[in-house]
Amino acid sequence: MKRLIILLTLFCLLISFVAYAGIKNLRKIDSTEKGLISNNLKLMTFNIRMGGGIENPGMNPGKLKSSKEKIEKIALAIKSIDPDVVALQEVKGSYQAKQLAKRLNLNYAYLAHKESWGLAMLSKHKILKAKSKKICKGCKIKLSSGKIYTDPRIALVAVIDRNGTKITLVNVHYHLGVYEQQVKATMKILEDINGSVVLMGDLNREQFHSEIKPIQDKLNDTCLTVGTEACEDVKKTGTKIGGRSDGRRIDYIFVDPESFEVEDVGLVEEYRDA
Repeated sequence: MKRLIILLTLFCLLISFVAYAGIKNLRKIDSTEKGLISNNLKLMTFNIRMGGGIENPGMNPGKLKSSKEKIEKIALAIKSIDPDVVALQEVKGSYQAKQLAKRLNLNYAYLAHKESWGLAMLSKHKILKAKSKKICKGCKIKLSSGKIYTDPRIALVAVIDRNGTKITLVNVHYHLGVYEQQVKATMKILEDINGSVVLMGDLNREQFHSEIKPIQDKLNDTCLTVGTEACEDVKKTGTKIGGRSDGRRIDYIFVDPESFEVEDVGLVEEYRDA
């Protein structure tokens, strides 16, 4: 029997190198939660722009200023839907991941693309293991000065224990350009996973672009599997800041069709300016 899954997205060349994440299972289980078993799994993906909020769309996130108030707004946005798991992109170091995890009473794993930022997975369920796999070793960015520097990207691959069932969650944030290389690496990761799998993150590419078709062929794009009012709102509104009314959707939750049945997909109604 397929497990029911509720999914909410926020608007929100494979290198053999593997690194292992710092996992902190911090969550304290309230007495009212003990013994409660649900067939639903609520997932969320959220690019938090290094805690800088939605101001100045298009600006390098590294130049945005974070604050306690902005982090609190992000925490409230997550708390408003109470997800089982949230995949975070553009996280400013392990401290920011820990800060949100403690505020929300969630377990977490964090891994960096490079020194200043990375990916995090926050979970109500115990994180058994987490590791990174490079999906883009030589991604390059040209600065306004003309200088070119490399901007590597990884996938954070985590395994959670949900009521005795292991689920593999893959969190990605694609670099602009070189999509075929990143998709190819992602597909290799997915093919090496046995059992239930979920792929979440910011692909920086809309669903009609051919580069991401291999992913669409293997997994269900949750936003295209149901026709609920909330799901239609996602299609109409989109997930890209600075153009949210034109339906541009670059953030995704993909699920294994053999393991999951999608119940609903939507945007966070409150704190959309987080």
